[in-house]
Amino acid sequence: MSTHRLRKRAKRRRQVFLQKMFLFFITFIIISSLSISLGCDFAAAKDEKNKTPDRHKYYKSIEIKSGDTLWDISRKYMDESYASIDDYINELIEINGLTSSEIQQGQYLTVSYYSLDCQ
Repeated sequence: MSTHRLRKRAKRRRQVFLQKMFLFFITFIIISSLSISLGCDFAAAKDEKNKTPDRHKYYKSIEIKSGDTLWDISRKYMDESYASIDDYINELIEINGLTSSEIQQGQYLTVSYYSLDCQ
């Protein structure tokens, strides 16, 4: 073969090699960027999951004062866990074994409430 053809062939091999190397580095950079980005998102999601507070139901005994009603007590202790104030009042009646919604001064009632505990 002539030297001209050999040079042309070598030049073409170098061009193909450089193109392949360029594509390899671009692919490597894209994959690395995506891995780092997705890895950070997964780590952030895991951290958020660990910081999600747990809700625990607690009970407390309170003394009824003059003028207190189940409605007033319910407004003070209920939260968004109940669909309505009537649901909370019904729970108070049930856990305290009341036969009606009437309460009297000096009587003790058990009320429920929720508290948030972080993990």
